[in-house]
Amino acid sequence: MAGVEVLYKNFGVLADAGEKAGECVEAYQSFLDATKATLPEKKLACQFIPRFFHLFPTLAEAAIDAQLDLCEEEETPLRRQAIKSLPDFCKDSKEHIPRITDILTQLLQQEDAAEVAIVRNGLEFLIEKDAEAALGGIFSQILLGDDLVREKAIKFLSHVTTTGKVFATDEKAGQFLLQEVHKVLSDVTGDEFTIFISMLSKVKSISSNPQNLADLITEQAELDKEFQPSEPESLDRLITCTQQAAPFFIKGASPVKYLDYLFKNVLPVLNDIIATEAGDYKYGVLKLIAELSIHATEENAKEFFEPVYRKLIEYMPLPSDAIIDESEEDALQKLNFSFVECLMYTLHKLGGKSSEYLTCEENVEVLKDFRQRVQYFGRMGQMYIKQLKAALQDKKKTELESNPENKIKVVALVTCNNITVMIKDLLHNPPSFKSRVTVSWRSKTVPVTNPDESVEERRKRAGITPISLDNLPPKKDRGGDSNSKSSQLYSLPTQRKGVKMDEQYTGRNNRGSYNNRRGYNNRRSGGYRNNSRGGGRSQETFENFLFR
Repeated sequence: MAGVEVLYKNFGVLADAGEKAGECVEAYQSFLDATKATLPEKKLACQFIPRFFHLFPTLAEAAIDAQLDLCEEEETPLRRQAIKSLPDFCKDSKEHIPRITDILTQLLQQEDAAEVAIVRNGLEFLIEKDAEAALGGIFSQILLGDDLVREKAIKFLSHVTTTGKVFATDEKAGQFLLQEVHKVLSDVTGDEFTIFISMLSKVKSISSNPQNLADLITEQAELDKEFQPSEPESLDRLITCTQQAAPFFIKGASPVKYLDYLFKNVLPVLNDIIATEAGDYKYGVLKLIAELSIHATEENAKEFFEPVYRKLIEYMPLPSDAIIDESEEDALQKLNFSFVECLMYTLHKLGGKSSEYLTCEENVEVLKDFRQRVQYFGRMGQMYIKQLKAALQDKKKTELESNPENKIKVVALVTCNNITVMIKDLLHNPPSFKSRVTVSWRSKTVPVTNPDESVEERRKRAGITPISLDNLPPKKDRGGDSNSKSSQLYSLPTQRKGVKMDEQYTGRNNRGSYNNRRGYNNRRSGGYRNNSRGGGRSQETFENFLFR
């Protein structure tokens, strides 16, 4: 116990020395030496080293290293206390925040849930103390740490940007986060890219200017490069970036670059786009074109209407072309309703802005040909709708939602119903573009009825709630007859009228990183990778319903 007594004595010396405590180097050195002594001495050193750390700047490196030794102790309570004390090194010495956050970020990989909670609390404390310095330490590990640490760090940042007060009040913190994310985006997976964009969109100072985020995404989309229809990485990049940018177009960001690229570079070579085991990329691209068509201007509509029309009729044969030496049933199986929905929806949206191509006198024969194709496709669609309804008629809701085959048929039915609605518009003279359609991949409707359902059950499934007079206020409040029958119902109407990385702080001293000391390998930097960092990334399945 002699060592413990010495430590207590030296603690008293420093506590009583006041302004001259910094001269008592030997007393503080005894605390550093105690990290290699007995367990009781280590416990005292764990508390005393951070307490007087700011008084001995010349021993700063040695003090932090001594504390790190305690962070690796097998004794759980001692190890937890050592980790918990790490932020104390920065209370009066903010210059050490980057290094301490670097160390704490590496400790996010701990398996002990209690220790991880201590680490997260420490990181949040340091972010509130100095957000820029703390983010510098965290991003040093995202850029250079191993994959597990990187994953944990990104997950932590995603959490703290949502819950942390500093990002809601400190505009500089948000802008610094944006800068750091910009550096990281030169080497991310598709999933990481999605997380980072979601993270930034939650920060008020960033999301208040949607064009900034749209530009950041556009930079990663590489729209200035030639489109490669046979390269899965290029296709994944385009689809992911466009999906991430789309919400910001609704908020006011300009979609011009994406519209030009998709309609001028991608649509003309649609037939060259490959299909992989993950699915048909054509359908993924067509969904993008359809969804972005709502942002087209009148000028865009005039420019892009004809190319979309030409592509649409490729999938809408004339009756004379479709039924030659085969039955209508065989012809039906060759129709691609998914592609037609996408292209017809796009044409429908563009036509709402400008439909001169179909209505001008010079294109009378074009419109005549188009009507024949539309009428035939509509008739075939009705045939397919009848088959789908028959197949789904007696299925319960649970069967429709759980059985993969039934789910496909439900989406197919929504697809065909959408096409039917748009065809009715297109067969007007002149063609109309007023109907509202929710594309099948966004629809949550189950367009199947069960003959055994009661009226009330059908209303409930359709989201229609009957209004009972029981729920209305008395006569004096609503001006009606208080003697009206309370059991009467009013049914609502069924239809409405109508990235290179910059140099980054690494937080290393001569002894190397915390991971190096523990035998971990640093992650090498590299270019944008579409697939996972060291493994196969799960791709979105771009379903192509060639309904049979």
